[in-house]
Amino acid sequence: EGIDNIASDAVAEAPQVLVAVDPNMAMMIGSTTAQIGTEIRNVLVGQSIGTYTLDDGTILDTRLRVSDEGIDSVEGLRQMPVSGMAGTRPLGQVADVEVVEVRATVTRVDGSPAATVTADITVQDTGTVSQEAADRIDAMREAGEIPDSVETTFAGATAEMAEAFSSLFLAMGFAILVVYVVMVLALGSLITPFIIMFSLPLAAIGAIPALLITGNSLGISALIGFLMLIGIVVTNAIVLLDFVEQLRGRGKPTYDALIGGGRVRVRPILMTAIATILALTPVAVGMAHGSIIAEELATVVIGGLFTSTFLTLIVIPVLYSLVDGGKVGFNKRFMSGGSDVEKPAETPPVTPAPAEG
Repeated sequence: EGIDNIASDAVAEAPQVLVAVDPNMAMMIGSTTAQIGTEIRNVLVGQSIGTYTLDDGTILDTRLRVSDEGIDSVEGLRQMPVSGMAGTRPLGQVADVEVVEVRATVTRVDGSPAATVTADITVQDTGTVSQEAADRIDAMREAGEIPDSVETTFAGATAEMAEAFSSLFLAMGFAILVVYVVMVLALGSLITPFIIMFSLPLAAIGAIPALLITGNSLGISALIGFLMLIGIVVTNAIVLLDFVEQLRGRGKPTYDALIGGGRVRVRPILMTAIATILALTPVAVGMAHGSIIAEELATVVIGGLFTSTFLTLIVIPVLYSLVDGGKVGFNKRFMSGGSDVEKPAETPPVTPAPAEG
């Protein structure tokens, strides 16, 4: 389902006369397979012997042909005489002549014969249709309907989509790496940018359900939306944790810095997210007529930004607090010279009793 106008160049067949020369029989008349083939060609097609110039200067191609009288059927071809150094015999005695059904056209890919099956995908979710076609082919191969010697390859829109998916996934991985490196250079820390990067999975929590609710597929435009989210989502975490780092630099404890940073930064974070969501809402609801690509992209950005904004205000501070507590515990245990090693109890000082009067 989901495809129409199915066509294949493997089903178009045409009758063809097949002449299979027996080398042993050809040898008995002093000929070869190639010589017999040349004789048949000279009779049916003829042989070019050059050009002829008429009195008016017109140049004509000339071709020498043997009379093909009586060779107007397969039986007539069998009776056609072929000669060699040892004699002459009918073609039917030195070769098998029969009519077979063969493909009208033969396509080759890398030297191997190939057949092309084409169809028009009539639904929006091209990936699902292509996957179903691949599953059908795998089932036919397991059932033995397709020999192991036959290789199947997808082309056209399916191949282009697979290539585009691969390129976008590579671009997303590169974008994440670049964003992390830039934050390391800007913040001067390896841990804080790592915490900020945890906001990226929070975007997927809302983007994928948004696609399911709206009935859109995970296509090329949706992946472009995910690529945009990489830059948009980390902004909220950067705005929050950058101010938290400033407060800690002023001497505030971690807990107070997180609470104070959340109170100050929650308004700009929410305002930025709400403004972006409202700006993309007309596109997501289909007001941009004929633009399915923009609809999928807007749906991904809205869903991802909605969940990441609210979860960032909860998950990122909690994760920052846990990491900071772990750092403090690590420093106490390994950087303070073993301060947690149990020491022998000291003997309390004895206060002398007052002298009696």
